[in-house]
Amino acid sequence: MTRFTKAEIERFKKALLERRAILSGSVNKMQEAALNKDRDETSGDFNHMADLGTDNFDQEFTLGLIENEEEELRAINEALMKIEEGTYGLCELCGGRVPKARLKALPFARLCVKCKEKEESAR
Repeated sequence: MTRFTKAEIERFKKALLERRAILSGSVNKMQEAALNKDRDETSGDFNHMADLGTDNFDQEFTLGLIENEEEELRAINEALMKIEEGTYGLCELCGGRVPKARLKALPFARLCVKCKEKEESAR
């Protein structure tokens, strides 16, 4: 069903696994930092209100980054499952093929360019 050679699939799989390893480490570090920040804030030290505002902003920003990276991790895991199933590189909406150039840039892409454009214009 796929149009990729075994070597191409292996390259995509390797890229996905490498990106997953990087993101997993990054998410873990950010979660630990956020937890440590919470502990520091409950230590009884009272900060200036501006410092508290900055800390809250930093924590919200970190939580947003964690959420985005967790979403990318889910997409990577789905792409790896598709490789195992033999459906990697097929658009989830139209069933057409996702261009190789798109997959090289974004190996966990779920949609072909046309369907992605439709999805974004609908927002």
